[in-house]
Amino acid sequence: MFVTFGATYFDAVTGFRGIATSYSVSLTGVRRVELAPPATLDGLARDPAWFDFERLIYEPDEPVVQLEKAPSSVAGAIAACAAI
Repeated sequence: MFVTFGATYFDAVTGFRGIATSYSVSLTGVRRVELAPPATLDGLARDPAWFDFERLIYEPDEPVVQLEKAPSSVAGAIAACAAI
C-alpha cells in the first residue's frame, strides 16, 4: 500500500481527519503519515499530527489536493531532492 499525498485520510482510533502531507518510515519499519486537519471556522490553522499508516482509512469521496510541480510519490520526492 502507498500514501497519496493531498488525499484525505481518517484515523480509525482517534477519529482525526486530515490531508496527507508527509510520510515517514523508521529504522524499525514503522510507517507513519502526517495529517493536516482543516482550518477552524475562524480560519485559523490547526496543528498537523502523525499517525500509524495501518490505522488510516482513505476517504475516496474527498477531493485530492493537487500542488503545482509537487512529487506524487516517495520516489518522486527523492528524485526531486537529488536534482537540487
